[in-house]
Amino acid sequence: MVRPLISKIRCNNPNKKSSPMRNHNLLVYIGSREGVDISNPELDKLVQEDALQGVISISDAELDSIHPTDKNGLFGNIETEDIHKLANHITGLTRDGKNIYNGIISLHEEDALRLGYDTKEAWMNSMYAVLPDIAKEFHIPIDKLAWVGALHMEAGHPHCHYMFWRTDEKVRSPFIHSSVQDRCRMNISKVFLEADREAAAINKTLARDSSIEITKEELNKLSGLMNPSASIPGRVTKEDLEQLSDKMKILITALPPTGRIAYKLLPVETKLLTDDIVRDLCDRPDIKKELEKYYESVDQLSDSYSANQQKKDINKVHAKDDINKRLANVVLATAKTIRSEERRIQFEEQKKERQEKYAEQCRSSLCFSLVRNSLNVINDSTRQNNAVDPFKTLSKPTHKKKKRRKTQHQER
Repeated sequence: MVRPLISKIRCNNPNKKSSPMRNHNLLVYIGSREGVDISNPELDKLVQEDALQGVISISDAELDSIHPTDKNGLFGNIETEDIHKLANHITGLTRDGKNIYNGIISLHEEDALRLGYDTKEAWMNSMYAVLPDIAKEFHIPIDKLAWVGALHMEAGHPHCHYMFWRTDEKVRSPFIHSSVQDRCRMNISKVFLEADREAAAINKTLARDSSIEITKEELNKLSGLMNPSASIPGRVTKEDLEQLSDKMKILITALPPTGRIAYKLLPVETKLLTDDIVRDLCDRPDIKKELEKYYESVDQLSDSYSANQQKKDINKVHAKDDINKRLANVVLATAKTIRSEERRIQFEEQKKERQEKYAEQCRSSLCFSLVRNSLNVINDSTRQNNAVDPFKTLSKPTHKKKKRRKTQHQER
């Protein structure tokens, strides 16, 4: 479970008389109070490495000189050995009108142990990583930034105090807007809760993809695209089309006839039809279960960035809109496929009708040809009979014969 860390940043107004001493006392308190971690991870690491190699690189007397009697747990990007000298320096800066910002970062003890923040070295590494981002929110260039911190490993809520300021003469208002606080908390969470945030992001993606895949399977079952009895996998039969829900049938008829079909490009009426189908799908147990995982991961991601409930609710609304649009596009893709299959079925039926009509015409034409051929045979037979008919040879005399007979009669 990802729990939000605590982050607060304050600034004692330098125009108030009490501010110089308050900043002085705060630095001394966070650096030397009971329970502060006064270890030096860098020095301890060096001593351990030398010990492993059998080398004595530093004596006890030298260790005492490095950690004087007035030991403190301060660390940062400036000199921190003499805490009182540093406190007096901060007092002078405050009297000069400088803003000395002070903040705190706190984790739940379970989270600190789980994420590896059980050593001063881990806290220091994260503080070095996040301070430049915090300074940026306060318009402090990295080369003009001075900061110190101290770790208090208290039971239940280990936390780190830190103070930072600008080293040049530019002075800004001590007022810190809530949006700056939120952005700083987000930057801190990015570093300190990186492992939890990455795990939540992975779970969110897995739950989202799983929801989409289950939705596709449900739609395919409803449309018959996964019907094993179909002659070709992925084909819809006429019986499947008849069994489609009325809502899907209406949506198919409402789709644009041509062009790209995407949720954001649809008319309002078609979007409402699609949303109605998506709501029905989200009520199905398998999809609902994955969506619950998805929203839980969204909440965990929100917690890893900010403890603001309003922002958490806004993130959830955005996540819901996103997944609904993705599911809507799945519905539209399925509807488009069904429409294509419906047109294919209609085309095949029309093709079959044309083939049957053509076959009928062919049969009619064949009968006509047979009759015509029969008549031709009869005519041929008749002509042949006429050629050998003896009565045909005794036909009436031709015109020339008539003329010759007439001439002969006149001569007589």
